[in-house]
Amino acid sequence: MSPATNEENGGDDTSSSTTGLLPHLREYKEFIAILVFFLGGFFWIYGVFETKEQVRILQCLTNQNIGMIQARMQRGFFLNDLTKKAIEYDGLSRTEDRSAEENQRMIRLKTEIETIKTDLKMAQQRYDQSFHDLSHRTCE
Repeated sequence: MSPATNEENGGDDTSSSTTGLLPHLREYKEFIAILVFFLGGFFWIYGVFETKEQVRILQCLTNQNIGMIQARMQRGFFLNDLTKKAIEYDGLSRTEDRSAEENQRMIRLKTEIETIKTDLKMAQQRYDQSFHDLSHRTCE
């Protein structure tokens, strides 16, 4: 007894899984194409929006880092300026017989020192806020 060939069975070979599955899939090829199209679109949209969210987080972190560095630099500048003006003010205040110009200079220095202290305090607050935001991950 020889096994029956495909021609002897009238072209219907049900023993082969590939030839039995392909005719059924061909009936649904449009449906499968639409399904693949929409699934691909869904994954593409998910990837784009995930990337946008990552860019937003990165931008937020960058802005906070820049703000912290800028506040630290301003704080250093204000401290240097405050030190110079305080030394000058101290030098003038030790002089016993000051001229009218020196008295006016002392008044201006005192006003400038107070302004610098206020600016220094604000720079410190900005630095502390940026540090707090970075350490508590407010961007995520």
